[in-house]
Amino acid sequence: MEDERLWNSLLGEGIEAHSELRATFLTPWHLAVSVLDEADAITVFRQLVSGEPEIFYEQQGRLLWRWIGRNQDLLQRVQARLLSKCRRVEAYMAPPVSAAEVYDAVSSHHVVLKKVVRRSQRRWLTAGSGTLAEIEQKSKQFWGNILLGYMVEAQLPFSQLPVADESQRREIALRAFGARRSKTLRNRARCWRKARDWFLSFKGTAFPTSNLDVVGYMIFLEQEVGAKSCINDFLAALSVLEDAGQVSVSNQLCKDRLVLAASKSYVASAPSGQKQAPPLTVAMLISLELYVCDRRNPMYARCLAWACLLCVWACMRISDLQGIDMSRLKLFSAGLRGSLVRTKTTGSDKKVAEVPFFVRRDANLSGSDWLRIGRQLWVDLGHLNRDFLVWQTGAAMDEPRLRYAAPEVIAGYMRNVWAHLRVPEKKFGRQRWELKEDAWLLAGDCYMFWSGHSMRHFLPTVSAIFGEPKDRRDYLGRWHVGLHQSADYLHTCRQIVLDVQKLVCDKLCGGKPGYDEDELFAELRQWLVVRGCDPDPVVKSHMIMRLVDGARVLNQRWPMIGGFGEAEADVSLPEGQEEGAQGQASPFWVSVSRKSGQETSHSQSVLGVALELPSGGGRLEGHREFRRQLLSTMLPRSDRNQLQLR
Repeated sequence: MEDERLWNSLLGEGIEAHSELRATFLTPWHLAVSVLDEADAITVFRQLVSGEPEIFYEQQGRLLWRWIGRNQDLLQRVQARLLSKCRRVEAYMAPPVSAAEVYDAVSSHHVVLKKVVRRSQRRWLTAGSGTLAEIEQKSKQFWGNILLGYMVEAQLPFSQLPVADESQRREIALRAFGARRSKTLRNRARCWRKARDWFLSFKGTAFPTSNLDVVGYMIFLEQEVGAKSCINDFLAALSVLEDAGQVSVSNQLCKDRLVLAASKSYVASAPSGQKQAPPLTVAMLISLELYVCDRRNPMYARCLAWACLLCVWACMRISDLQGIDMSRLKLFSAGLRGSLVRTKTTGSDKKVAEVPFFVRRDANLSGSDWLRIGRQLWVDLGHLNRDFLVWQTGAAMDEPRLRYAAPEVIAGYMRNVWAHLRVPEKKFGRQRWELKEDAWLLAGDCYMFWSGHSMRHFLPTVSAIFGEPKDRRDYLGRWHVGLHQSADYLHTCRQIVLDVQKLVCDKLCGGKPGYDEDELFAELRQWLVVRGCDPDPVVKSHMIMRLVDGARVLNQRWPMIGGFGEAEADVSLPEGQEEGAQGQASPFWVSVSRKSGQETSHSQSVLGVALELPSGGGRLEGHREFRRQLLSTMLPRSDRNQLQLR
């Protein structure tokens, strides 16, 4: 009611730009608080209405300033009504003032010190400009334009305002940000850039459309970043965009009850001790290996799946991927070897400058040579002189953008790859695994259950179950790096890591004690039930281990692949393996002992036969003829001509 009376009173004052003011400002109170004095009112009309003489702007500004003074009571009523609709948010106790903050306060007006400690300001000052006020104004315009781009992209109400041109929109936007400093706008823009990338990757929009989208990103921040301030920074950035974007208070997501409750819940449960991330399932590892080798998948998504497997077998953090020296990432007959030149605990400014990592050549559970194929994909991208692995990419993940990707961005990429994994299966009589068509391994939002640390936790968790002592497991994640000299650590680490990888692969494929994932599945069930999902189909798709002699194993022979050459160039696959082709193989194969010359015929089927021949000369010739006749009746016609016996 007060709003209409105030808008109508503008006409009574003789203000001709009544329609422009009403279209620009949400309420008369917003109009009143945006004007500080009569000169400011003249500037408002100069920005809203173009092409008029200067006397028109002065007259309209004078009338507007008089209107504000006459209607203070009604404006206060509007303000009280708006405040009554706002929800109170409990303010958190500010941390004690640090020495850095005191230094900033003391040196804020000292130009000489600013030239030393602020490179951006130093560049500005050396360019010929003078005062810090001008620097602040230019910086505010720069970051304000970036935030304006986000508002226009999200199609907030501010982007629908009728303006003469985009320069006028930018001027109004700078006023919409109020008295916020350039550093505040910078922090909000940088925080929202990360949130925007996540929303584009997982929701398909640049701005959240519901409170569930906001809560989903907050869960992601809780799992991946873990800092208490990350959620507060995100909500502050969302509040700035919605406030400056003229979103009505009732529709602002930053003030939604569910969002505020989720924020308070996270702060209240901010842990005294952090919960360990659940390891990946064996089904996910096999599906990732097949994903890398399937050319139907997007090229760069295959590269990211390979990076995910590298984190599993090399026991890496996601941030460690951005410390890999690509020029030293080599594949030999023994396996993959690389160097981490910059990690959380190592680097040029740390006690240990760099550490190596290793992956066995036969670290494989699916029968597809993911290690060679994935590395070749990265090599084909070029730019091998960089000191990081992962580039940024788009939502399609078909090709990289040649820009450095932050670890939290990579975590989002990994989850996007997990969301496209399919259920692996191994058909009867086949040696290799295949993927079911249109059967998703992580249906819905199930991929949110795992975090970026899940890959790093797989190898230590499984090796501990198989009896590896802690002092050897510490070599997997390079936790022993500070206890040895560099040469000793290199030799010891290589042998122990390769042995542990061999043990894990061998025991997962077959042999006691086996690997029971029931505890992990129970946590997954509980996580899905809390979110109102049916856990049975999801958990069933991950249950690929078989009970053999009281042990949960994959029930297959290991190693799955072999025959590697002495050098990297000699490492190759049989024809058609990269495509995932499942050709019809012969049901028999023949082995010859190097010492005794004894030949044995083996069957790859359950009902096959095995014939052993003695090494004696006369008896051997007789048995040769017998075996040739027997096998010729059992082998397919296409394989009879290829049968060669000594």
